[in-house]
Amino acid sequence: MKEREFLRQATVARDRIGMLREQLDRLREDMSYVRRSVLKDDSVQSSTPHDLMGDRVADVCDKIAVREKQLEHWGDVLYSVESAINGIECATCGRVLYLRYVKGLTLEEVAAELGYSGHYIRELHTKGIKEISSLLEGSVVGLCPTERQSLGAVPH
Repeated sequence: MKEREFLRQATVARDRIGMLREQLDRLREDMSYVRRSVLKDDSVQSSTPHDLMGDRVADVCDKIAVREKQLEHWGDVLYSVESAINGIECATCGRVLYLRYVKGLTLEEVAAELGYSGHYIRELHTKGIKEISSLLEGSVVGLCPTERQSLGAVPH
């Protein structure tokens, strides 16, 4: 995996994490609604409504578990990228890469944020990319197991 592809995973991870959190909120609201419905229908003698509610609760629980697992995965991806960025020697280059890939700013926005010229930010970006490349070639420290596999590294 190339260094830019690796760094771009942070943007994907950030977006997916936001989407998954929203989905989890909706599923938890749905679970709350189902539970309240079960309590209201407690006086019903037939087992059919309870069976349907039980199925619905199980379905929502399964969906929550899947989303939480996906959230954990994307959190690991984001952690991997942030760890790699934190591992480069040039702190300013790391800040540029963080703002660009983790926060999703354009290089022009990064320049404005840091108070440097666009040309200087592009130079720092290039230097940071080279440092990330060296880190990815020489080490898998800070990478989640999925990233280690994708880089062809032997798991520790």
